[in-house]
Amino acid sequence: MKTLFLHPKDASTCFLSPLHDNYPDKTIINGGHTHAEITDQLQSHDTIIAMGHGSPGGLFAVGQFNLAGLYVLSQKHTEILRAKQKNVFIWCYAYEFAKRNCIPAFCTNMFISELGEANFMGFKRVTTAMIEDSNISFVRALSSCIHLSPQKIHDYMMKSEYAQLAENNPIAAYNFKRLNFNPGV
Repeated sequence: MKTLFLHPKDASTCFLSPLHDNYPDKTIINGGHTHAEITDQLQSHDTIIAMGHGSPGGLFAVGQFNLAGLYVLSQKHTEILRAKQKNVFIWCYAYEFAKRNCIPAFCTNMFISELGEANFMGFKRVTTAMIEDSNISFVRALSSCIHLSPQKIHDYMMKSEYAQLAENNPIAAYNFKRLNFNPGV
């Protein structure tokens, strides 16, 4: 199974990079590609793991690609993504993107990974350490199950060390409640 990691280069999401460590037969794209090249890569891989910053409209390009527009992954890729057996989307509101476009995927909804996001979401007594603990635990748990199907990833995450951290860490609790499996159609 060929896996594409689409992860626009951005210092604030580099904590996600361990997800592709030790993953067999992978391609990692951090930037520098055109829409046509991205489309070709999406078509030629069995599994798509897309991560970074985004919105219900898709995964932001964050200025790393030779594209016109905000998104490196968007509604224009819907048909390709619907045909995949495995999609994993880790960005803010990825669940809304998957649900709106009937794409089967394990995905996050709003996901707090930095202090500015916590402040924006109304958290008052949150420390950088709490956010870092949440990020590290999330990646460790997801790394343990990322090889599974999207439904099984979700099932695993519901019982993982991340679930345990969510009992005492308000950021992990917020994010944990927003882990989703979208069955597609």
